[in-house]
Amino acid sequence: MPIYPSTRQLEILCTLAHTRSFSRSAEIMNLSQSALSQAVQQAETLLGVQLFHRTKRMVAPTKPAMHFLAQAERFLSNLDGAIAELRNDSDPAQGRVEVACLASISVKLLPGVVRAFRAAHPNAVVRVRDDDPDGIVRRVRTGMVDLAISLMFEPDTGVLFRPLIEDDMRVICRRGHPLSRREHIAWEDLAEFDLVAMARGTGIRALIDRHLPGLDLFKDATYEVARVPSVLDVVEQSDCVSVIPALMLAAPDVDRRFHHRPLIDPVITRPIGLITAVDAVLSATAQAFSDVLIRRLRTVDAKKFPHIRFSASLAESS
Repeated sequence: MPIYPSTRQLEILCTLAHTRSFSRSAEIMNLSQSALSQAVQQAETLLGVQLFHRTKRMVAPTKPAMHFLAQAERFLSNLDGAIAELRNDSDPAQGRVEVACLASISVKLLPGVVRAFRAAHPNAVVRVRDDDPDGIVRRVRTGMVDLAISLMFEPDTGVLFRPLIEDDMRVICRRGHPLSRREHIAWEDLAEFDLVAMARGTGIRALIDRHLPGLDLFKDATYEVARVPSVLDVVEQSDCVSVIPALMLAAPDVDRRFHHRPLIDPVITRPIGLITAVDAVLSATAQAFSDVLIRRLRTVDAKKFPHIRFSASLAESS
């Protein structure tokens, strides 16, 4: 097996190519001139190529060496970057974590988690991206993100799913709406009212369509919107009704602004969990973020989330 110059020798060669001076290079590399000269000679012997022209007045890289030394500089730079990234990944205070999640999670649960994580690790970088459930699983499986908080429609052997919370679909209407006088509301009851539907492709719409494939409740919906806040705005200012997950009703003024009840026949439950790649080892930063998430959910004030249920898995060690 061939023996190549060490990274230290490459640093010496690149320094000499820049300074074109043995004395200046020795000073920069904190070596004696004789030690530096010996290191250059050893590298040339290992490579079997003369790298420098030497005269009493000057030293300069040979023409073949110039391309090699430029590549050596890029190699050293890439190596420095890789080592820095490795050290950052081993230190949660300096690293980076990429998180994918449902829009409802990014609005209702993650802001507090991100604040707590940044308070503990102010120099770490956090990036949160919302997506639909299938897109989230794809991001985890392909390594585009470190972890995700989402539901899963189908089992996937490429990822691990740890249950965290679950909520049910609830019907929502403005206060004083005729539907607000009913205590028990079935999905079929909604057909007599104008509806605000979540757009096809959103996680909420996909979940409902999978559970009610023959109902096609939203085919003639008056409004079709992409985000839950838009649902709330339309419902509050119209006679329309809609269906959203219970988590999105966790706000102090919801009961004052809206009437909402669970839907029956059937009850549609949305299990949400922590998703990681099955063969991945989380970086120190990603693991620290996951730990903060679990701790926050363990200690959350249930009164702020009266219509969601917390998984028994939260009692397990993280």
